[in-house]
Amino acid sequence: MEEIDDRHIHVLEFPKLLLWTDRDLEFFLEEMPSEATRMNNDIYDAFIKEVESGQDNSPVEAFNLAYYECVRISLAKYPESNDIFDVLEMDIQHNQNHVNYGFTDLIMNMVWAMLHSTGTAQRFSNKLHSYLVNFKKLKFGFREFFTPNDRIHMTYPYEKKEEPRYKFKFTPCPDDMKIKPANGAWCELTRGYKEHLIEELLMLWPADKRGIIRKCIMDEKAKQLNDFKKFAKKHVVEIIDEPETHLHINMKENLIDQRNENEELLLQQVAELKAQVNQLAREKATLEKNNHDLVAREEHHRNEKDKARAANQTLLAQIAKLEKDLAEKNVEPEFEPEDIRISKDRKIDVIKVLHAMCRIGLFQKTNGSKITQNAVMKYFGKMLNDDFSEYSANLSTSKSKTKELSYMQIFDDLRKAAYDYFKKS
Repeated sequence: MEEIDDRHIHVLEFPKLLLWTDRDLEFFLEEMPSEATRMNNDIYDAFIKEVESGQDNSPVEAFNLAYYECVRISLAKYPESNDIFDVLEMDIQHNQNHVNYGFTDLIMNMVWAMLHSTGTAQRFSNKLHSYLVNFKKLKFGFREFFTPNDRIHMTYPYEKKEEPRYKFKFTPCPDDMKIKPANGAWCELTRGYKEHLIEELLMLWPADKRGIIRKCIMDEKAKQLNDFKKFAKKHVVEIIDEPETHLHINMKENLIDQRNENEELLLQQVAELKAQVNQLAREKATLEKNNHDLVAREEHHRNEKDKARAANQTLLAQIAKLEKDLAEKNVEPEFEPEDIRISKDRKIDVIKVLHAMCRIGLFQKTNGSKITQNAVMKYFGKMLNDDFSEYSANLSTSKSKTKELSYMQIFDDLRKAAYDYFKKS
């Protein structure tokens, strides 16, 4: 078969039939060229080793799907630029007879082994290998045979193995028995018989077959055109929608002479058609009126909602003002919390007192459980607008630089103040 030009062609969007048709297992293992046969037998051995017992994983289906993907990838110019999951995994599942995720993983391993061992689309092959390894989908049988020097499977005494390399290129192999798809397929494949797509489609076949394929395409195109002309001739009436005359029936003058003895029946059919058209016109007018009324009602409801929303906003504003006035009359704060600060020269004393209060257990959580000293100090530091995060270091410094009597001065002062309070009460 003549090699496909190394360029990106629209064949990636063609149906599976035109890239690779279903072949039996003997074709892959015995009837293909020798290099492909060797590769397929090696892959088949790895496939059999990894297939789960009791699972209906058909090697024939696996080979067909794997070759189909290899052909698509080999025809693309930069296949690695696409996401592995979108390009390969989802496509394999879409073409399976019954979706089986374990079977999908096996086919992905086959695709990687084929691309890797033939040196086809190496960037894509490397990306696929990373994907299979990272997601733990690379089967041991494929990894052991096609990457024997992988450190994960290195054994001692170490004997270096050569990875298999096969001189084989993936090319599309259309089935000659199915070169003429079902009605309309050529039009769909070439997107309306566009010339450049027809030329790219022809590249899937050997040069000696391209003539007959082109003839099939052109014959189908001519047949569709002829069928359209016949269809147009059968229409002896046309419906015209004019602003002034509304809907009416207009007999085609060039076809009146073709009427035969069934003219009376034809005129009756035309009259029935005209009645149907007039009925449709009346129904259309009714629908337009109902639609107009519906739009008007929706607009009215929208206006009512806007009014209610505005009234609600006004009421909320009034309530907020009343609450503010009530708060100003009942409570007049003497100071704001942010106005309180610790005396600059008494911070260590405050920390001493709070630390002592923590030590004798004056604080606890609201649920009754214990609370740490750090949490208490952090809370008071935030409340008093100061940083108590280094309170422990501050206490240690104060102990080392202050005599005991001077260090205890704050507690003596508190004791005296408490005693005075007790005597006064």
